[in-house]
Amino acid sequence: MELRQMRYAVAVADEGHFGRAASRLLMTQPSLSRQVRALEREIGHDLFLRTRRGAELTTAGAEFVTRARRTLHEVDAVVRRTQEVGLGASGHVCLGFVATAAIDLLPRALANLRVEHPGTVVTLQELTTEEQVTGLVDGDLDVGLGRDVRPHPDLSRLVLGDERVVVALPARHPLARREQLSLADLSGWAAVKLPRERARVIDDLLLRVPGARDPRPPGAPGAAVQEANQYMTLLALVAADMGVALVPESVQPLQRSGVTYVPLSEPEATTSLMVTTVGTAPPPAAQQLRDSLARAYAELR
Repeated sequence: MELRQMRYAVAVADEGHFGRAASRLLMTQPSLSRQVRALEREIGHDLFLRTRRGAELTTAGAEFVTRARRTLHEVDAVVRRTQEVGLGASGHVCLGFVATAAIDLLPRALANLRVEHPGTVVTLQELTTEEQVTGLVDGDLDVGLGRDVRPHPDLSRLVLGDERVVVALPARHPLARREQLSLADLSGWAAVKLPRERARVIDDLLLRVPGARDPRPPGAPGAAVQEANQYMTLLALVAADMGVALVPESVQPLQRSGVTYVPLSEPEATTSLMVTTVGTAPPPAAQQLRDSLARAYAELR
């Protein structure tokens, strides 16, 4: 018994007619009839009752077609899965990501990937951008999703887009009602920040606030009095009136009670979200993940 004979029997059962089944299979009706007869002889039972109006399944035929459908489905799945693995479109991909990407971009991209490539398994690691670069170069990561990645001879960067940097202020802060703020407006106010290795570009903006480089005792106006490792912690400190903070606009959906966001007026106050891979031609699975991230970013904008 051959798989093609199973497909022939299923086609006849679907169409209820040898002629229509033959047209669907792109073969002649006599050839199809001979193949089905050969199958019936091998099984030892008629699968179809031939009538002037067409072909009806016998009891044995109904059982055979039900099981044949299952077998053909499994065979098709095996072929599809093998092809995906052979092309690299399926398998294991390790993704490093910055925390802000997990707010809305990463969930959407992974959901899309599961639909388009269900055989691909993604391992996630929350890492700083610099840690991602190290992981990519050392072979521990396949894809990085970070911010403001510096050029590297071994890496390719895809800029998803530039995000505005906004000021996070306590809700009752004197500046909270302003429609826009400049870096100069922040002079004299205590700041809350992430460690520099987690937000280099934003840290550079903070250093441009007048007086930011002045040596001051802890708690003095203008001093970065607190550091936090995560944006949720940073926003909690802002809500507690420990200082103001600069954050990417993608942080705003976190909707922290007691925090107000005001745009910065400086046009260069942006941070670039980037997908980074090794070399110019990453494996297909890494390309699929990179493309899913790019599409998800476009959908959210």
